[in-house]
Amino acid sequence: MDIMRWPSFFANNKFSKIVTTCFFAFMVLEAVFCLPVLVFQYTESVGQYSPFIVGTTIAFTSYTILYIKHKPFCHMYNEIFPTLWRLKSTGPETFDTIRNIGTRTKCFTVFLTLLTILSATLALPWFGDEYELYVTIKVFEDCLDKYATFFSVLFYISLYHGGFTIVLNVLTFMYLTLHLFFQCILLKKELDKLGALPKSHKKDKFYQDTVKTKLVFCIKHHQRLQNFMIRINNFMYFPIMAFTFSGIVCGVCLIFVPKFFEKSFWRVFCAGLVAFTLVVAFCYMGQLLEDTTEDMYYSVINLPWYEWNAKNKKLVVVLMAKSQKNMALSSSGLITVNYKLLIALYQKIYSGITFLVNVSHTSPEL
Repeated sequence: MDIMRWPSFFANNKFSKIVTTCFFAFMVLEAVFCLPVLVFQYTESVGQYSPFIVGTTIAFTSYTILYIKHKPFCHMYNEIFPTLWRLKSTGPETFDTIRNIGTRTKCFTVFLTLLTILSATLALPWFGDEYELYVTIKVFEDCLDKYATFFSVLFYISLYHGGFTIVLNVLTFMYLTLHLFFQCILLKKELDKLGALPKSHKKDKFYQDTVKTKLVFCIKHHQRLQNFMIRINNFMYFPIMAFTFSGIVCGVCLIFVPKFFEKSFWRVFCAGLVAFTLVVAFCYMGQLLEDTTEDMYYSVINLPWYEWNAKNKKLVVVLMAKSQKNMALSSSGLITVNYKLLIALYQKIYSGITFLVNVSHTSPEL
């Protein structure tokens, strides 16, 4: 799929690897240099710079994921993907459905890329409040004197690369989820075709053998999909945990925006829109996968098992038992990616903001 065209370029091109390593090294040095200054000299400004600090943490997490998950992704791709069904295997109608979904996904990728570029562009020094917005710029200007301009330019360029790295991780996860989703669509279609076979007498050996062959075929593929799901969840365990926690903290930090960033409404709005779009898209993909596997289970229970012999009925029971539990994107069961996660994020962010507001009212000096 074309959704992985530029993520693959970022991960595999030698020049891109060098550039990514340089920006990651710059981010590490930036953190090592700026954090001690922030903690020991600008302690009273931690709240003011908290949205930027959390955003930088998300970018740092994305770089870390890019390095530690690249090889596992390649292993998964080489082991799992050759065993998947071809997208045209169940007929042109299903393939057209999959192609339409792929087209919409490509349009979303273009929209997300343009939105990321716009967000990084708005983060440039247009409004004159960068000293109060970015702790990195504040430390550079206060401590580096004549070198401040050079490192500030590097910092602004790194905003583009950091934004692309975050989007790259999300597109990679979407790529894996979409392929699993497509395979579930194909398996459901195959089950529907099995249920639509012309009915015959139970003693018709050819009919019963045909049913048995197709049932075994579907059971084996369902088992492969379950293994694929386990591999995806193992692959996404740390990213789901890290991005969920960072998203909650980042949402709570929005309480500081009206107080400190009056000139940066569009800048903060665009960055927030990127984050919101990524979260909604990923939760949508998780919910879509759950709904499709649930539909697949209904296709299993609607099979005309009463027309089949005892051996085929046992195979139906096996397939029914395997498909009873929906496939879901999950971090060891602690966090499940679906629409419920959106509600949970909203509740946690609202609770955190409410707590800070109450604390500020009882302690005005805060």
